[in-house]
Amino acid sequence: MDIVDHWLSDFCLVFSAVLECILIGYLISSESLRTKLKRLFNKNSYQERVLDEEDEEDIGETVVSPISNNEEESNNRRRSGMKRKIRKLWECIKLVAFHSVDEHRLKIKAICQFGPSYDFNLIIKFIAPILLTILFIIALIKEITSPYSTKGKDSKEFDWLSLTIGLSIVCAYFLILVLLFFFPNILRKRETKVEESEKLDVSVVETTPMSSDDTALRETKEEIELQEVEEESYKVN
Repeated sequence: MDIVDHWLSDFCLVFSAVLECILIGYLISSESLRTKLKRLFNKNSYQERVLDEEDEEDIGETVVSPISNNEEESNNRRRSGMKRKIRKLWECIKLVAFHSVDEHRLKIKAICQFGPSYDFNLIIKFIAPILLTILFIIALIKEITSPYSTKGKDSKEFDWLSLTIGLSIVCAYFLILVLLFFFPNILRKRETKVEESEKLDVSVVETTPMSSDDTALRETKEEIELQEVEEESYKVN
């Protein structure tokens, strides 16, 4: 159990944590970054168009005002336009930097009343992977320089049993990761193939004409059903 605990806690668990941070922080997202940026640009362009129309209306209303007031209003419009550009740039930077992890943060916040703040994005995307990678490298260097042994520090004999069990645990761990990564895709492809084949069978059945024997059998069945209905109505009467 000490061998299993050593290899699982020092290597497998740390690698799993790094992989989860990478998946949540960089890869897994319901929409691509391109579609999110396109939606953001469309939203900002619409807002800018509305604000420009409001500014034009204000200009039309204040044509007869003094020159000093016009200068102040133009300066205010320039400042508001600069603020809008800075806000737009900040939203683009925030979306590019946290487009995947921020989606998970908002999902957690929608479920919980006290959802995580933007510190969650920084920790999951940058801080946690760096610290866990450093820990993983330190454990790997320590394992190479002084291998783990259950025979004690005084024993100079190499512990082949510990190395064999540890490597088998690591290989089984990576095999499970590969299966978990590819198996859902295989199942999804099979389900789509089955659905397509069922749709094709239904379309073939609907399009194929009935033969003369089938029509004759169908007519006889309908006649028998009509006779049974007439007999039942006669008995009731």
